[in-house]
Amino acid sequence: MSDLRKFLALFNGITVNIEDDINFKSTDFSLELSKGKQEISGEKALNYFMICENKEKVLCDIIESVLDGEHVDDAENLFKRFANLSKTDISVIDFYDSLEILKTYCYAEDKFFPQPF
Repeated sequence: MSDLRKFLALFNGITVNIEDDINFKSTDFSLELSKGKQEISGEKALNYFMICENKEKVLCDIIESVLDGEHVDDAENLFKRFANLSKTDISVIDFYDSLEILKTYCYAEDKFFPQPF
């Protein structure tokens, strides 16, 4: 979780739709958010993901937030950081083979957005 927290912290902000007002406190973290769509830090997004009931929707919000033109322009740096923070079988070759598709998606005006099942 700490590596995922570090990775999400690389993004300027993550837009999520908070389903209900949140006032959560535990020994691990506290989280206070108002209902509605808002931009929050990667750390808050991960904390919200951990406590919410609709994890699939939050994950879709996170994916939608990070797959944009600003972030795809920094894709090489982000991939290197991701690879160093995680155990993955995505190779550098896989990354470069998919980079143009990723760029096309991020800059498309009529792109589809991930939907929870």
